[in-house]
Order: sequence, then C-alpha cells, then structure tokens
Amino acid sequence: MRKSFSTYIVLLVYCLLWSTKAMAQEPKLDSIGQLLEETRRNSIAKVNTLMLMSKELLSIDPEKALIYSQQGLLIAERLNYRKGISDALYYIASSYLNLEAYPKALSYYLRALKFYQSMGQLSGQATSLQSIGQIYLKFGDYEKALEYQLKAIRVYEQVGDKGGEAASIDNLGNIYMAYENYEKAIELFTRALELSQSLNAPSLKAISLRNLAEAYLKTKKYTQAAELFQQAINLFNKTSNQPKNLAKAYYGLGRVQKIRNRDNEALSLFLKALDIQKSTLDQEGISHSYLSIADLYIQTQNTTRAIDYLNQSLEIAQKLRYKELLKDIYQKLSLAHEKLDMLPEAFNFYKLHKVYSDSIYNEARLALITEMQMRYELQIKERENQEQKQRIRLLTQERVRQDASIVNKDRNIRLQNGIIGLFIGISILIALLAFVIYQSKLRGSKANIQLQKQNAEINRQKVEIEKQSKQLELALLNISDSIRYAETIQKSILPSQQKMDLFLKDYFIISRPKNIVSGDFYWISKIEDKIVVAVVDCTGHGVPGGFTSMIGHTLLNEIVNQDKILDPSEVLTLLNQGVINVIEKQMQEIGIGMEVCLAILEPQNDESNLVKIKYAGAKRPLFSIRNNGLPMNQQSIQEIRGDREPIGFVLNSERVYTQQEIILEKGSLLYFTTDGFVDQANMKNKRFGTTKFKQFLRQNALYDLPTQKKQLEKVFSEYSQNAIQRDDITILGLRI
Repeated sequence: MRKSFSTYIVLLVYCLLWSTKAMAQEPKLDSIGQLLEETRRNSIAKVNTLMLMSKELLSIDPEKALIYSQQGLLIAERLNYRKGISDALYYIASSYLNLEAYPKALSYYLRALKFYQSMGQLSGQATSLQSIGQIYLKFGDYEKALEYQLKAIRVYEQVGDKGGEAASIDNLGNIYMAYENYEKAIELFTRALELSQSLNAPSLKAISLRNLAEAYLKTKKYTQAAELFQQAINLFNKTSNQPKNLAKAYYGLGRVQKIRNRDNEALSLFLKALDIQKSTLDQEGISHSYLSIADLYIQTQNTTRAIDYLNQSLEIAQKLRYKELLKDIYQKLSLAHEKLDMLPEAFNFYKLHKVYSDSIYNEARLALITEMQMRYELQIKERENQEQKQRIRLLTQERVRQDASIVNKDRNIRLQNGIIGLFIGISILIALLAFVIYQSKLRGSKANIQLQKQNAEINRQKVEIEKQSKQLELALLNISDSIRYAETIQKSILPSQQKMDLFLKDYFIISRPKNIVSGDFYWISKIEDKIVVAVVDCTGHGVPGGFTSMIGHTLLNEIVNQDKILDPSEVLTLLNQGVINVIEKQMQEIGIGMEVCLAILEPQNDESNLVKIKYAGAKRPLFSIRNNGLPMNQQSIQEIRGDREPIGFVLNSERVYTQQEIILEKGSLLYFTTDGFVDQANMKNKRFGTTKFKQFLRQNALYDLPTQKKQLEKVFSEYSQNAIQRDDITILGLRI
C-alpha cells in the first residue's frame, strides 16, 4: 500500500510540473495571436505571422497548425510570395506528419522541396529532405529513406547546420534499426550523440540517448539500455517541448524493466508514459501502453484486469485501423481467455489474430496512388486546353483577315470619294460644288464612325484573346509541371542503379515509355541469398498506366519485402487479390490489371555452379539461353510460358498461378519483357513478332549485355522507322 501511494504521489507531482510547462507556452502563443489580430489586411506580414502561429502549434495542436498554415498558403499564393508559399507547404506537411496522415505529408513535403530548390533555399531543402526520409521509413521503403537522409546530411553540412546534421544521423540510425543492423545503428546513434553534446543541445542529446537505448535493448544489453533511457528521461524533463519523446523514453525503460522481471517498476513507468500520452492525445501511444500493461497483468496471473486493458487498447486500435497493433491485441486476448479456460472465445480471438497476420495491408502507401489519379485528370484537361488553344488560333486568324478587309474597305471608300468629287467638279456647276462636297464629307464621316466602332470591337477582341492566351499558357505550364512531377514520382519507385548493380552485376535495361509516364515497371529485391526479379506491364500507358504501376509496386513490396513470400505462384496470387481489393475499395469504375513476368533466382551450392530459377507468369513468358559449354550462337532459346490469366480486371475472381522450375548453369541468360517490343509495327503496319524477337536474342547471345542492348535499340529504330510507338517497352536482360 505504501509503495502504491508513493507512486500516485510521483504521478501527481509530474502532472503539476507538466501543466506548468504547458502554461509557460501560453504567453508566446497569446502574443502571436494578438499580432495576428492586429494584422487584418492580407500581406506578407500576415503570412509570416500565420507561419509563426503554425510553428508554435505543431507539437501542441497539429489540427490548428494545419488551419493556420493553409490560410497562409492561400494568401501567399495571391501575393505570389514564394518564400511564404514554400514555408506554408512545409508547415502543412509537418501538420499532416504530426496527425499521422503520412501520404498527404509526403505530397506537401515534395512540393515544398521543389519550391525551396527553385529559390536556392538550402535550409528549407535540408529539413524537407529529412522529413521525406522519415516518411519513407514509416512506409517501409528503407532504400528511399536512406537516400533522402543522406541528401539531407549533405545539405546540412553545406550550410554548417550541425544540429540538423545530428538529427539526420539519428534518422539514419533508425533506418539501420529497421534493417536489423544494430551495430551500424549504434555507431550512428553514438556519432549523433557526440555531435549534439558538442553543440550543448539537450533536446537533440536526449533523442540520441533514447535511440541508443533502443538499439541496446534490441541487442539484449539491458543494463546499458536502462541507464541510457534514464539519462534521456532526465534531459527530456528539463525541456518543455518534447512530451511525446519523453513518453517514449518512459515506455522504453518500462519495456527494459519488464524483461528484467521488475514488474512493479515497469508498471509505474508504463503508467507515466500513459499519462503523458493522454495529455498529448497520442492515441497510438495510449494503445501501446494499454497493451503493455495488459501483458504485465497476464504474466502476473491477473488475467481479468489484463482483459480490461486489452479491451481499452482494442477500442483505440480499431478507431485508428492500426492492423499491426490489432494483430498483437487479438493474440494477447486469445492467450488471456485461454488462461481463463474460455476456449471458444480464445479460439475466436486467435482466428482474428490470424486474419490480421495474413492480411496486413498498408493502405497509407496506396494512398499515394490518389496523386497519380489527379495527374490523369490533368492530362485530360491538357487535351481540352489544347483544343481551346486551337480555337483561339483560328479566331486570331479570322481577326487578322477582318483587319485586312476593313483596311481595304477604307482605302476603296477614300478612292471612290475622290473620283466622285472629281467627276462632280468637272460636270456640275460651281454653284452646286459646295453642296456636293458637303454631302461627300457627311458620308465619309459616317463611314469613319463605323470604322472606329469596328476598330474598337477588334481591339476589345484582341485584348480578350491575349488574356485567354496567357491563361492557357499558364494552365498548360502547370499541367506540364504536374505530368513531369508524376514522372518524377514514378521514376523514384524504380530500383536505383546502385541497387541493380549490387544485386545483378551483369545486366541491361531498356525502358521506353510511349508517353512521359509509363505503364511498365521493373522491380527487384533480395531476401537472404535469393534474388526476386519482376517486369510488369500495367493497364494502358501514360498517366493511367503510371497510376496502375504505383499499385503494382506497392503490392510487390508488401508481399515480398514485408511478408517474405518467396513462392512465385503465391506472389502472383496475392498480387491478384491485392489489385482486386483496390478495385473494390477505391476504383470500381476503372479497369485495373497487369501482365507479370516474375522469377526467383536461388543459387545452389558453390561446387555445382548451378542456379535454380522458380518462375510464374501472368500472360508473360520468360526467355532463357543456357550456358552449357556450347557456343551461344549454337544454343536454342527456351520460352517458358506463363498462365493465360492476367492480374486483376475481374472482381471476385480467385486465380491460382502455376510455378515452374528450371536449373541453369551460371553464365546463362534470362530475358524479362513486356509486349511493347514484339507488338511494335513498321510503316506497313506489320508487327515485329515474338519469333523474330527470339531469333534476334539467340543470334546476339555471344555479345556482352551492353552490346545486346545497343543492338536491340538499333533493330527497333530500323524496323519502326517513322511509325508511331504503340506501347510502353521494357526489357530486362541478365546473366546469372
């Protein structure tokens, strides 16, 4: 009882201290709010004040921070205030990040980065790059996360921002934690800690200490982890703007004490973390704390109380739709009900746990596809604007013709008046001459008035046409930028050259989109010693095809990299189910489908010099040429055909794909292709064809792969000549 009472006293004192820190921020917010109230007129000063308010509210109330930054963006765009636009985009992104709306945050960070780069604003570039890297880490795309954090570090070094550099090094450490390379993570966290100590930056130092503690916890060095978590807590308590990080430190130390079987200390720490999480409305953190407290009660045989906490955790996780957390909660609920001999309930909870284990689906990453749909709509708008521009061009030509006609009419009228005047002067009496001249001038005056009206109308039309032309030019420029941006997004998902060189060594890639954005993409991954290679042809080409390619890329990452599925036929089956889920949930009226050539290269023992190829295809074949001692040009090319069923297109369609296996000697050749090359027609509308393609590969098999690529590109150009490219083209050739 005495120990429990002392725990409550500690919590009470902590709450009082925390409320004091929160109140200390109120005067600053009040002063900014007063300044905002005084700045009623839309101006640069008002934009800057809105940005200050958004910055102060980011960690306290991100929803209000979002509102202020969105207001600032509207005003900055009206004023064409580029710094204000870039800052507003950055704070909108940061607000979405704190609200855990990661796809929206990524979109706005990328826009902010583009503005900062156009302005040469390095510090804005660095912080945007750093935040983009953090989001890719949350998406599980560790390669992109690593790329952006390294870019951020280079920019921070360029501007001499040691604090930003330390924060990015910490983020690098978190990426290596995700890779489970804990030694490298410890090295990076230690480096960041040394840098923050040299800067005398307690907040940065506390974050590095907490991260380092997490790494030691993963490597089971519990004494060091506990010491570092405690140091981080002491530093966080000295700052007033790190409540979420403080809660994470308490939570981390609680996990350490739980592992060390110090249950009372662990419970006290979890309760402290929970108290802060409630004050900051950190729903995800609250749910995690409830789950950990429940796990403690399960271990101490207080099962009924454990179920109460699990139900509270479940309620929050269901609202958040946090599938990973739901999976763990259902597992613990199954265990708790089993301990109470409530076997039917335990079995039901186990089934729910199994469902979430098998179908965890990262919907946040697929939300990026929405942006590609927007690009598709912009492409349609571009076509409409081109038609409108053509109409304006015809109208301009008509105006020029009218100008010429009016000038000729004016010349004819003046010539006619002169002839009439001369004739009257010769044939009519001098007495009537003045009258005739007067009548002639009167007619001329009326004609001039009419001409002036016509000229005024022509000038009005000219001004209107010029105005419309400028608007069209601006719209076309925005659309062009948007499509180029879509191209940049698509290129960013393709494997980097460094990754391809690391995994494949000897290979070539031909990628020729029909339009700027491609419906084809190639994909590669390495799980242990197995290399997974795929070439995918998505529905359509241009922006619609690129839109579908984002779906395919995301699902392959989910199935292979996260779920570790290494059976080609099962990968295609799950890919088909994933595409159908997208059609059902988001795009019922859009036909989405793919043709896939996918293989897993599995080396046998070193002495055999053999490689097992496991292959499955959806309407796409795999071509191979063996290296069995004969000259390559004497070899036959083998076409391994896939199933006739595509991926997607049809709802409620359960498909099973066939897996085929072949054993090849090292040095053999494999070719993954879409149908763009063989379907290309010449000027006589005759297809290149699969037979001619296979013959060409066999005849050129003696050449090295870079030369084969040049020969393929050459024969394509010679065959198609001036014929329009029909489809996207992708060919991946490799030597195993």
